[in-house]
Amino acid sequence: MRKTTVYLPDHLKSGLEQLARASGRSEAQLIRLAVSRLLKSESRLLGGTLQDEVPRSEDATRERSGPATLVGVGVGPGPADLLTLRAVEVLKSVEVVAAPVTSERAVGRAESIVRQVLPDLFVHRLPFVMEPKSDERTAAIHRAARWITERLDEGCSVAFITLGDPNVYSTFTRVREQVERMRPLTPVTTVPGIMAFQDLAAKAGCVLVEGRESLRLVCGPFGGADSVPRADPDEALVVYKGGEHLPEIAHAVGERRRGGGVVGELLGMPGERVVPLERAEGRASYLTTVIVPPERGAPSGDMDGGHG
Repeated sequence: MRKTTVYLPDHLKSGLEQLARASGRSEAQLIRLAVSRLLKSESRLLGGTLQDEVPRSEDATRERSGPATLVGVGVGPGPADLLTLRAVEVLKSVEVVAAPVTSERAVGRAESIVRQVLPDLFVHRLPFVMEPKSDERTAAIHRAARWITERLDEGCSVAFITLGDPNVYSTFTRVREQVERMRPLTPVTTVPGIMAFQDLAAKAGCVLVEGRESLRLVCGPFGGADSVPRADPDEALVVYKGGEHLPEIAHAVGERRRGGGVVGELLGMPGERVVPLERAEGRASYLTTVIVPPERGAPSGDMDGGHG
């Protein structure tokens, strides 16, 4: 690496300082990124030889020993204090942090969690469509993957933040698939996050499973009442993202399972609500979780699973 001295007029220097504070990057990183993008956009003036001179995997913002990486970061269900230390460490280390939003002008829920812990972190907003299995959602995922791929080509490692865990009912899964099609050699990792049903169980004082009991996790938007299986007294049921179908889900649980269900809506966010399932009235927001615990009689005693 060769050192170059750049003298900036006061207004550019001031703007650079402000952007560095807002983005969490150094001024040197921002200058290298700007120069890299300028050279790529004007490569025609160099006879189209820039791509041969600058490897695609070279980092445009910092020296690194490995290639640019995509990492899905779970930020938990809502409370800022459930964001893991590992997640914070990764968000501080990457060059680019992206978040799914319904509008570029609005702070998304994942971003709002991160900002409570890292208020100066710059988060790029990627507009998404939440309607499942729609052409608009597919197009939005493709646009997001293309934008991420461009940042990876510039040598930037990208963190995609998502509510809960990136490997469970997450937008990140579809984005990852598209990025891997567009850029097959991209290293992809994930940082696990605490799930909403874990937070709800803690707030409701509900033991999910013990001994030989099992746990079934289903997604409400795709089946509504049909998401609720027939009764199994040794099985805990968790229904995710089923707020729109909450009355039907509650009715199906009452018909097919036991009582003791609990509903958690907007956990750790404004408007949070935790109530017994039989008292839940009307439809709820998309971010709603239902837990129905197993039917328990006598204590399980020595049938403890031995996992703490």
